[in-house]
Amino acid sequence: MHPESDNNISVSQSVPILFSYPAIKYSSRGRDWLRFCPATDMKTIFILEDETGIRDALQLLLSFEDYDVRSFSTIAAFNNRDHSVVPDVFILDVMMPDGMGTDVCNELKNAPETAGIPVIIISAHAKAENVTQSCKADAFIAKPFDIDDVLVKIENLINSDTTDAEK
Repeated sequence: MHPESDNNISVSQSVPILFSYPAIKYSSRGRDWLRFCPATDMKTIFILEDETGIRDALQLLLSFEDYDVRSFSTIAAFNNRDHSVVPDVFILDVMMPDGMGTDVCNELKNAPETAGIPVIIISAHAKAENVTQSCKADAFIAKPFDIDDVLVKIENLINSDTTDAEK
């Protein structure tokens, strides 16, 4: 860049208030701009949850923990997702307006391309033993839940998956 240019570019670690993405900060013609760049090693989580408040809270909190989060409010929307994006973890609610999250779990576990991806089932109504009998979920979380418990389960599943892949 030329010294006489009025464009200055610097790399910022992150902008924690809005995003946990690294950002490129630059000034041009007296205005400051930020360009957010998702980290390439960012883990991806897909959430299937019909309750807007829970879905939005999970998406926001997990985004702050440097996860790329994609959420779906119906099974139909989930099934129409971009299948070229493969998540590191699925989080599925049991009772959905257009079906059961346990059926989605079984479909994911039976499909070769998603069989090895951990699935967490969340529910306010189902009990852990009922869920484990009806689907092959890797973990169960009862609603209401503590976000720290959710984070621990996600990290454990991702780390156990990484450890298994290294063996």
